[in-house]
Amino acid sequence: MVGVVRTVYFENGWPGKHLSSRVINPPKPHAAKTRSQSENHQREHPGASRRTAIRADPQKVRREDGQCPGRGHRAIPSAEARWPTKVLKPLGRVSFDEISTMNPITMSVMDAIYERRAVRSYTGGPVEAATVNALLEAAVHAPTAVHEEPCAFAVIQDRGMLQRLSDSAKKLIPNLERDVHLPGEQTHHFTLPENVFYNAGTLIVIYGRPVGAFVVADCWLAAENLMLAARGMGLGTCVIGLAVAALNTSEWKVELKVPRELTAYAPIIVGVPVGETLATGRKKPEVLVWITPT
Repeated sequence: MVGVVRTVYFENGWPGKHLSSRVINPPKPHAAKTRSQSENHQREHPGASRRTAIRADPQKVRREDGQCPGRGHRAIPSAEARWPTKVLKPLGRVSFDEISTMNPITMSVMDAIYERRAVRSYTGGPVEAATVNALLEAAVHAPTAVHEEPCAFAVIQDRGMLQRLSDSAKKLIPNLERDVHLPGEQTHHFTLPENVFYNAGTLIVIYGRPVGAFVVADCWLAAENLMLAARGMGLGTCVIGLAVAALNTSEWKVELKVPRELTAYAPIIVGVPVGETLATGRKKPEVLVWITPT
């Protein structure tokens, strides 16, 4: 299942949890009147001729909300009409209380920061739509420069598509097999996996619209929010930078129905980890200058 996730807002400005088809039937036509009946009716009701003219040509007079007088309300398209069958339909905005009910969050923000890991081993099970929506909600609550909110998301949970995307990614990157020296005495030999998404069943791609100078920063701030929220729910995540080049090709943008002006910045896999991922060391903060009042 692949989808570009959007939030649906109703006319009152509040986001909705689903769309439904709603049609209010127009009034039934009355039986034709004789000429004498019409003349008597107009004498008794002077404004009737005006209303009759409106009904006869509804395009000439419209209410402020754009609806035709005497024609009832226009039909609101169903969700299936607005999105293709394979597009993931959002469940609507998710509150913190709802997230806590779905996956009880017992750790502090500092715990989530220190316990987050780049997980590269997953059970392969899919992440439920409600959980994905909760993660996206956490992502859009990240700081955003000038309140531009440039982020957009694609969610891919189709294993066949993930494998094809992995194959495309590996064709576009150089040979990365090498020894990676970690802080301390640790050394890790990096080789390309068979699938760059490490058997995870969900990939969330954060795209940015070209609306300002801080689009890249906004997307990565959203990515960190998403990953910390996932850690709080007991899920593992990992940024798959190897997939960026493939996602930004015209072929994959067409397949995912992503507008060509958007750029993929942060592909993140999400899933249930297999076992425990050990922590790696970090360097001490390098403070270039610390100026205090004199």
